[in-house]
Amino acid sequence: MPKFNMTETPRETLWGAPQTATQLLPGIWEVHTSSHGGMILSDERQAAMPAALRLDSTSYEEDVDWALVVLGFANEFAGLPTKGFDLLVQNARASVRAWHPDRYAAHTGEAVETSDSPILRRRQALTDMIGKYVVVSAS
Repeated sequence: MPKFNMTETPRETLWGAPQTATQLLPGIWEVHTSSHGGMILSDERQAAMPAALRLDSTSYEEDVDWALVVLGFANEFAGLPTKGFDLLVQNARASVRAWHPDRYAAHTGEAVETSDSPILRRRQALTDMIGKYVVVSAS
């Protein structure tokens, strides 16, 4: 496993100036602003993110995309001595499986069943509607 360097606290994020910033692992910051937050990766960490989980930006928002970072570096997070990080990894795995099923399958090699993902259920519902409905409107 590569050794990553500690990095300086982010001064600015996509969501504004951070009110709090915690370096969870070298090069991985959890930030919170007055409006939103997420995880910010150093360039070194971003380059090391597994391709299937890597976003174009080094910013991974707090609602769903944070889980990509935790899953991408799961062994490091699970190995932290602080209680609860093993549960964080489990939650990240479930979140990526549900909300990023294509990325999850590409990263793990495990298929995601339609019933396990709202994204796949919506895709299936839209596919099932093709050719079944006609919209008519007055001009």
